[in-house]
Amino acid sequence: MRTAFICTAFDLFESTILPDKLAKYLKKENYESCVIIDSHLGAAYDFYASLSAKGISVIPGLKSDGKYYMPLNETGFFQLIKFSNNLDTKLTDVQVIDGPPRNLDLNSKNPIWEVRYLEKKDKEFFDNYRKIGKKPLLKGDYHLLSAGEYDSLFDEKLKLPEFEFPKYAHKFPVSLSEREFKKNAFDRLPDLGYTEKAYKDRLEYELGVVSSKGLESYFATVAEVVDTADKIGCWVGPGRGSAVSSLLVRVLGITAVDPVENGLFFERFLSAARDDFPDIDLDVEDEMRQELIKALKKRFGKRNLSLIQTYGTFSFRSAIRAAGKLFDLSETQIKRLIALSQKGKSLPQSLARDTNIKKTFKLSKLLIGLPSTESIHAAGVLLSAEPLDEIIPIRESGGTYISRWNMNSLETLGFQKLDLLGLRNLSILKKLYAKKPWYSKPDDSQTYDLIGKGYTAGLFQLESIEATRIVKRVKPRNISDIAISLALNRPGPLESGITAKYLKERAVPSQNAFSKALTDTLGVLVFQEQVISVAVKELGLTPEEGEMLRRALSKKKPEEAEKLIAKSLKRSTDNPESTNELIEILRKFSGYGFNKSHSVAYSLITYWLAFKKCHEPERFFKVLFSLLDAEGKARLAAEMKSRGLAFSIGENPDKRIISLCPSDLMKFRLELPLEPTAASFHEFVRKRRDSLMAKDLEFLIKIGYFDKYGTRETLLKEINNALSGVDPELKSVLRVFGYKERQTENTKEELPEEKAVFEHEALGFNLTEFHADLLYGDFVDSSLTDLYATKSNGLAAYSLMNFREKRFITDGKSLIRVQRALPEKGFIIFKSGKPDEKQAYENIELVIRRYNQPVPAEKLFPASKQNVLKIRLGGKNILTIEGAKVEDYEPDEIEVIEG
Repeated sequence: MRTAFICTAFDLFESTILPDKLAKYLKKENYESCVIIDSHLGAAYDFYASLSAKGISVIPGLKSDGKYYMPLNETGFFQLIKFSNNLDTKLTDVQVIDGPPRNLDLNSKNPIWEVRYLEKKDKEFFDNYRKIGKKPLLKGDYHLLSAGEYDSLFDEKLKLPEFEFPKYAHKFPVSLSEREFKKNAFDRLPDLGYTEKAYKDRLEYELGVVSSKGLESYFATVAEVVDTADKIGCWVGPGRGSAVSSLLVRVLGITAVDPVENGLFFERFLSAARDDFPDIDLDVEDEMRQELIKALKKRFGKRNLSLIQTYGTFSFRSAIRAAGKLFDLSETQIKRLIALSQKGKSLPQSLARDTNIKKTFKLSKLLIGLPSTESIHAAGVLLSAEPLDEIIPIRESGGTYISRWNMNSLETLGFQKLDLLGLRNLSILKKLYAKKPWYSKPDDSQTYDLIGKGYTAGLFQLESIEATRIVKRVKPRNISDIAISLALNRPGPLESGITAKYLKERAVPSQNAFSKALTDTLGVLVFQEQVISVAVKELGLTPEEGEMLRRALSKKKPEEAEKLIAKSLKRSTDNPESTNELIEILRKFSGYGFNKSHSVAYSLITYWLAFKKCHEPERFFKVLFSLLDAEGKARLAAEMKSRGLAFSIGENPDKRIISLCPSDLMKFRLELPLEPTAASFHEFVRKRRDSLMAKDLEFLIKIGYFDKYGTRETLLKEINNALSGVDPELKSVLRVFGYKERQTENTKEELPEEKAVFEHEALGFNLTEFHADLLYGDFVDSSLTDLYATKSNGLAAYSLMNFREKRFITDGKSLIRVQRALPEKGFIIFKSGKPDEKQAYENIELVIRRYNQPVPAEKLFPASKQNVLKIRLGGKNILTIEGAKVEDYEPDEIEVIEG
């Protein structure tokens, strides 16, 4: 019996061996078994599962302090886990082998040949891999012995026990009897106002399914996690994923959405007909996630909680960077190699003459896919009634356990993680509200108006161009419309035509009758849950059968789907033609719908952010500003201006003006007064010289913080003097000691346009507004600011500004940087909120606006003959209207014919 002793690539930089390739080589050389001998047990299950499936026996061993440890049975395996976790334990059922391996001493009595790479020729690669990991090179040869080499080296074959990985029964830390759990759930119903029979029946049904699967402890543990978060003031979101469809989960305080009112099916989350484990994921505010982990350790015990390990692997780019550094390539050479090698497919001839570049390219191709770093799963948390260090291999980081087994291994072995996902928007909401807002009614019409106009900067799930386009077409009037909009902006609906079909129905409803189950979405199958709804309401299936049909259709299992469809045809015979039409809709679109439960919950986060943006714009701006990227900040500022608001540095009593202090705008917040009170710029700097750098002063000058002391141009020139302590007021004294007195420059008052450019340089947008000389015509769609703010298509008038060697187009409210030399005044086409510099015009004869879908007739209004509409009604049928424009509906394309 040939046995290979394998070090794996998951013991970082100790081996280049991954499981799939190993199996092929072991089979080729007739190895019957292998022992994993890493310094930890992290790779044990992955290699066990992969090799066992190919008929190779695997024993999870360990190498520590020059000794080799192998479990003799299941008891020995758990002893080895404790030993690897540095727990005191007797190794009564573990075989220990001492002495150097045969790699280092051919005469050693140790019957082990360590394998760290598969072929002799891999040694150079292995050595380079170790160098990248800053590991010392190893003496000796560590290739996998051929059958002949093995037999000549080992007279007696090592006898090893048969090993089978243990089956785990994950026990959650909160334990309640079925009776206690049920009573607890029903006691909470009245507090939520759920007194109708429908709620009691639904809860009874859900409890029955949960009880039949023995899941009370899991649900109780998740509820305890939420309760722990509440106690430390950490916000948990209104819900995530299909768990939102459970009334039980709502009653336990885990979610905040009423599944009965929203027509959500419990079977989408958990079904008696399925064997899979329910998955309750929690969104928590990102700024308190680590604090919540600490609180959970305190609540359940340090040894009963662990995070979950992941491995970073070498990608094409990181492999070239690592190899390039090893062979002393410059940063320029590395960038060229990345840019020209077509993602590692070929080495360009222009680079092939350099020996080190050739070595880098060759090594990088071998590195791709190998582990490079140990990391931690972004969300996964493991909670257990048993001390985890006694049952799984762990490592420790910052006082917290990390499971060395990855997420997939844990799940296969029977463990159920809980995902705690840090969500920035919850942290934002907490700054805006004193308490969680989702228990109030989302019925403010002004908020919906704001969303429908495309003011989506900073709004959860709506900031992208596509999402903004969708809400401008949908024009939400209630929370359901927002949920639909979120669903329409997903790859499935977008790619399948669902989004286009719904938006067409929204604009011009067809007269076709459609299923009652699709009423909310105008006959279009948008949500996954609608498959269940159609199955129940129209096809005569049970909710469980409806969920089975949904899964079969979405996972492309036609045989399972057809069995259920055949069953439905026997039950629904009232209108066979209508039934067949519905079935065809399900076949075509069910694989592309989005999870309604998730959409409904997330729509609440979107709405309540929009509510504050609508009613407290100044507060919203200040909270969001530091969290947005440069483009997001500029767009948010443009939105405020588009809504008729303005900005000022310092206090301003006007409610239409957002008063800003420097700390609202600076990347690194400095404690500064709302307005400077020092007698002069130099005095201000002198008092704060230890905390202010030149770049800080430059920023403050450009945004206008020091305008009371002089022009911005002048103050910029005084920065070095101020920081070095040279005050112009002392110049006459300095002259006595031989210093030449510098004459004060004659400075003219700065124009508002000049101030605006300074602000744009500092912030990426301007605060100061000014008069811009613009051309006019009724073919203009909207202002430059409006189109930019709402990411719209349209034609805007502009004026060109050249200042400080930069070009800008402006409407007096906003500046947008351009590169091309454009006409001094004219009109420019915007596409998705960005100016197309190739389409700027001085004189316009005709503007043709094309719409790819019908628009409501009532939205048409007369305009000059310079405006032409071309509206696609369907197929090749295009309606042309001269002398008209469309209100509230932006064109898909604009064509300008110059005069």
